[in-house]
Amino acid sequence: MNRLIGFFILVFLITTFAHGQVEIINFDRETQLSQEQPVKKADTTNNWFSGEFLFLFGVGARYERMLSPMFSLGANFSYHWFLFMSEIGIRAFFRYYPWRKAFFLGAASGFSSWSTSLGPGTSGYGLGMEVTPEIGWKIDVGKAGGFFISPGIKWPLFFGYRIDVGFKKTTFRLLKARLPLLIFGLGYAF
Repeated sequence: MNRLIGFFILVFLITTFAHGQVEIINFDRETQLSQEQPVKKADTTNNWFSGEFLFLFGVGARYERMLSPMFSLGANFSYHWFLFMSEIGIRAFFRYYPWRKAFFLGAASGFSSWSTSLGPGTSGYGLGMEVTPEIGWKIDVGKAGGFFISPGIKWPLFFGYRIDVGFKKTTFRLLKARLPLLIFGLGYAF
């Protein structure tokens, strides 16, 4: 009987000591976790607003919402003009950040309307859908999530109607590639 009581006392002491060690280990792990820096979710919940300057006299505004560190959705509005031509467009876009950094690949789709005037009686206009592949960088200036610059290039592809008033003809263009546009954006993220 003494051996049985001694055995239970030994088991009790071992389990109590082991339980105390586990509690000490868990306490040390919690202390270590509380001393670590919090993980910053840099591009996952930020809103990015920017104004854009398009090469060949254009301006625009853009809103981008990061869905994850690699994907974003947004919308932009642009107006540009050059000598005898003007265009206005509104688009929805998505961007893919392959290395979760500044470089992106994107595509936009939306509505575009343009007009030209080559002189009295010779003008035209067009309206339709536009698909726009783009490539560029979104670079934070200073700390992450504040001011940023966004240089890039986009190439609008137009699907729609073209009406030439002076030549009295209406044509439907399945695809018309315009000149690639250089873009420089400047904005703020929060």
